[in-house]
Amino acid sequence: MTTKTELRKLLRGGLTGEEAGKLVLQDNWLADRGQEGFLDNKDIASIKASLKTPHDIQVYNSYIKLYELVDYTLKDAKIYALEAQFYLMWIDKILERLINKAAHNWSLKEKIPAIVTQKQYEELKPKQRELKLKSPIALGDVLELRTESHPDAEKLDWPEEWRPAIQEIQKLIREGTLTPLRLKDKQDYYDFYKRDIDYVPAKDAVDRLDKLLAEGKNFSDEELDSLVDMTVFIGAELYEAGLPEWIEWIDNYIPNLDEQTAARPEGMTQAHRVAIIQNPKPDEIDERGYWIEEDVFSSKNKPDIEKKRESIQAFLEAVRNRIKSFLSIQAVMDAISQIVGVDLSEDIRKQHEQLKLIVDVFNSDIEDLFIAPDTWIEGLGLGDFSKPYQLKLGRMKLTAKSLRYYQVRMAIALGDNWMREAVMSLEYEQAEEGSLAQEMADELAEELDKRAKDG
Repeated sequence: MTTKTELRKLLRGGLTGEEAGKLVLQDNWLADRGQEGFLDNKDIASIKASLKTPHDIQVYNSYIKLYELVDYTLKDAKIYALEAQFYLMWIDKILERLINKAAHNWSLKEKIPAIVTQKQYEELKPKQRELKLKSPIALGDVLELRTESHPDAEKLDWPEEWRPAIQEIQKLIREGTLTPLRLKDKQDYYDFYKRDIDYVPAKDAVDRLDKLLAEGKNFSDEELDSLVDMTVFIGAELYEAGLPEWIEWIDNYIPNLDEQTAARPEGMTQAHRVAIIQNPKPDEIDERGYWIEEDVFSSKNKPDIEKKRESIQAFLEAVRNRIKSFLSIQAVMDAISQIVGVDLSEDIRKQHEQLKLIVDVFNSDIEDLFIAPDTWIEGLGLGDFSKPYQLKLGRMKLTAKSLRYYQVRMAIALGDNWMREAVMSLEYEQAEEGSLAQEMADELAEELDKRAKDG
């Protein structure tokens, strides 16, 4: 910004229409933002009087007009940002109700014990036990449960809290009581009962555990995942090793552990516990002697979410349109700021940060929604359980139509070629493919290329 001392020197030397226009624009910008300007009425009168040629007067007036255009364009940006925030908060209200409904229903379904007959229980329990004895158990799970038997160790930082458990498991491996194996694919965890798993001996497990303790938090995430997730023990070995936590896990029936031994029929929410029914009536059991579970919570039925889907998608489309228009204005203001020497995007950046906070809340609510595994949730059009929808500001592209609209608006004051000066001095930091910076740079480059070809 120009100081009063610099202003006096400029006035004595005479000003061009462009210099005069920029000075007044800078002063107006400060005054309208509640800051002290550097021009008084006498200064402005002197500036106007110093302009002699029709060209200088025309250019000066164009900057005065530009400020008016900038002023109500920034108001447009504020309205777009506020509308986008409002629509996102409205969607959040819908999502919160759905989250609460799903969480409440899921909690009730889990808390109420599943009813089974004595025959059903006596068949499911040994069947599940056999599966547990054959199942691969991740090294990480073994260490976590073993650490619980060392309460003092749990007070230490990771991985030191694992040290006693690691030393116990290493001892069992060296003695030959436990044989560490390595999975080739994580899917083997779920398919072990369907097919023979091609395990690979993990002969380096002891050394890798030593390395984990030595390097601590410097141990790479990739190597950690490979060690604790892909290194496994067979359930029978853990049982025979006499580890009490795994003896308890294998011997006790868990009604919601897997589909093969679930207490309730497939598709229903499974409970954490079971209750054995005494003296069931003949019409309450099936041909196997299993309890006929009634779907009292309509686990298999989707709620009527079509209207909610329509509302969410309509508001979400409105949010995207507002944000794209907002980004178009931000891009144009960044370019004009280079021309006039004033940071016209300061407020827009603050609005962008506030908008980002609302978007983060929205994205978090989407993730919370998919915590409850009810399949009807996928009918909302917000992604699926493997990949919930996330609104990413950094990847949103401004539309050519919206950008062109604001470029033309500014051309009323600056002329059709105003972008040439902007693109020569404007530097973009292209953080990612499809970012705002890249979009604006590409758009301006195309425009200048077109103008050059048109002569």
